Amino acid sequence: MIDRLQSSFERQSQFVSDASHELWTPISIIQGYINLMDRWGKEDRDVLQESIDAIKNETSNMTELIEKLLFLARGGSGTQKLVKDEFWLNELINEVIKESRIVAPNRDISSKQNDSQRVYADRRLLKQMLRALVDNSIKFTSESGKIEINAINNGDNAKIIISDNGIGIPEEEIPLIFNRFYRVDKARARGTGGSGLGLSITGSF
Repeated sequence: MIDRLQSSFERQSQFVSDASHELWTPISIIQGYINLMDRWGKEDRDVLQESIDAIKNETSNMTELIEKLLFLARGGSGTQKLVKDEFWLNELINEVIKESRIVAPNRDISSKQNDSQRVYADRRLLKQMLRALVDNSIKFTSESGKIEINAINNGDNAKIIISDNGIGIPEEEIPLIFNRFYRVDKARARGTGGSGLGLSITGSF
C-alpha cells in the first residue's frame, strides 16, 4: 500500500510539474507582448496589432489546456458525468468529417465505410474523443495527406477505425502515447499546437 501511495504521489507531483510547465510558456509569451505594447505599441499600430493577435492566440491555447486538465481531473476523480442517449453513429461520423474538413481543408478527410447503426452512449464525449484522434492525425499528416474515419457495424458492437498516411509513431513509443503530456516529437510541440493531452483524454474514456 505504501508503494502504491508513493507511486500515486509521484505521478501527481509530475502531473502538477508538467501542467505548470505547459502554462508557463504562454504566460511568458503574453507577458513579453504586454511589455512590447507598453514600450512601442502606443505609437506603432503594427506592433500593437501583432501583440493583440499573439495574446489572443496564447489565451486561447491556455483556455484549451485548462479545459483538458479539468476534464482529466474529473475523470480521475470519478466525477465525470455521462449523459447517455441513443443516436446514429454514422451521422456523428459524418459530422466530425464535415467539421474536420473545415478545420483542415488541405487534408483529404473521408470515409470508405460508414455503416448505419444506432448506439447508446454519451454523444458529446464520443465526439470529443473522435475529434482528439482526428486532430492528432491532422497535426502529423502533411498537406494533401489522407485521413479516413470508418465505422463498421459488428452486430451488437460498433468498430470505429481512424487511419492516416502521416509520419507514424515509432513502435517503442506506442506504449507511452496515452501518458499525460507525452509527445513523440517534443521539438514540434509548439509548432503543431500540441499539449500532449489529446490522446490521454481518449485513453480516459
